[in-house]
This record gives sequence, structure tokens and C-alpha cells, in this order.
Amino acid sequence: MKHRKIRIRFEIVKIEKTWVMIFFGSLFISSMRFKTPPLLVTINNLYAIIISIIKCYVLDLHFTHKFTGDLTMSEKAFQDYYPDKFNQCYGCGSRNAHGYQLKSTWDGEESVACFTPEPYHMAVPGFVYGGLIASLIDCHSTGTAAAATYRSQGRPMDSEPALRFVTASLHVDYLAPTPLDTRLEIRARVEELTPKKVIVASTVTAGGNLCARGKVVAAQMPETMLKLVEGK
Repeated sequence: MKHRKIRIRFEIVKIEKTWVMIFFGSLFISSMRFKTPPLLVTINNLYAIIISIIKCYVLDLHFTHKFTGDLTMSEKAFQDYYPDKFNQCYGCGSRNAHGYQLKSTWDGEESVACFTPEPYHMAVPGFVYGGLIASLIDCHSTGTAAAATYRSQGRPMDSEPALRFVTASLHVDYLAPTPLDTRLEIRARVEELTPKKVIVASTVTAGGNLCARGKVVAAQMPETMLKLVEGK
């Protein structure tokens, strides 16, 4: 992901340089053809060069968002659509000040989330404890289950009735020690989607190295539980 981000930014710089060359080229041609003083031509063309720079800046923001998977001001994560009463989870609730506040988004057919462990997430010096890995897979997978169900129904995630998922089964294979000082990337793909459950397969990587693999069976929250949470 990082390499693609650098490549796209390089292309934007090339676009910017192209506009600058066009500007100075038009400046030279205009001054030669119409014998216009260079300063006047500069003023007449200043608007065009300013607009071109703004366009390049906007393109830079767009491509950075598209290829890095990082959140931008215009993008909302799955969890950002959760109503307040369903947004208290220790793993992904934005209203839980002590939790991870994990953010998941789509990247094509996969969902992606990133998390950087803190020193207190330690198992032994230099490595993450396994419970953190399991909870990241858990929360990212249930969020993915909800987002995939909304998408399969052609509905936005803030539409009613609300769809919420809980963990029916969680399986994690720990494949390599996970470093503590590296940003973790969690990716998930839906393997099965039915009206009542979604099976999600996930991976956790650190610096491009596969550290863990998980599978979650996410069940749609029962009506009785929904009513209890909503206080009905």
C-alpha cells in the first residue's frame, strides 16, 4: 500500500509540472505573437495556473484516499454509522474512550482496518499479546458482516431497520509473533452471507508479514437483545 501511495503522488507532481509548462509556454507564445508585455500576460494567465494547482491538490487527496486505505475527512468507517447505544464496544466503539476505536472501511471486495499497538498491549517485551489480535479480528469481522449485509440489500448503513451483528464463533491461528512497535493491518473477506449469519475470514499483518489468520461467524443480533440495548 505504501509504495502505491508514493507512485500516485509522483504522478500528481508530474501533472502539476505539466500545467506549469503549459502556463509558461502560453506566456512565451502570447508575448511573441501579440507583442504583449510579459507582466500583462502573466496576470491574464495567473487565474489558470492557480486553478491548475488547486486541481492537482484535490487529485492528490483523492488518490491518497483511494490507494492507501487511510481515512479522509469525507470517508466514514463502518463503525461511524452505529447509533450511540451500539457504539460502546471496547474494540470498535467510538464512544468508548478507553477502547481501541477500530475503524473499518471497504477496499474493493475486502475490508481493511489499521491499528498501532501501545506499549501496554505487551505480552513480552517487543511483542503484542494474543488477546489484542483476537479482539481486532473479532471487531473488524462483525463490522464487516454488518457492512456486507447492508451492501447486499442495497441499503446505506444509516438506514432502518438497523443491522447489528454479534460473535457466534471466533477462531484464530497465530502464525508468527506480532511486533509491538509496528502498525497492524487487518483485512477481511466475506466467505458466506445468509439472512441470519455471515462468515468472515481475516488476516493480520505487520510490516507486510502475516502474523495471524482468523475466522468469525457473525450472527445478526436477536430482536430481544436489540430491544434490551435500546431500552424498550
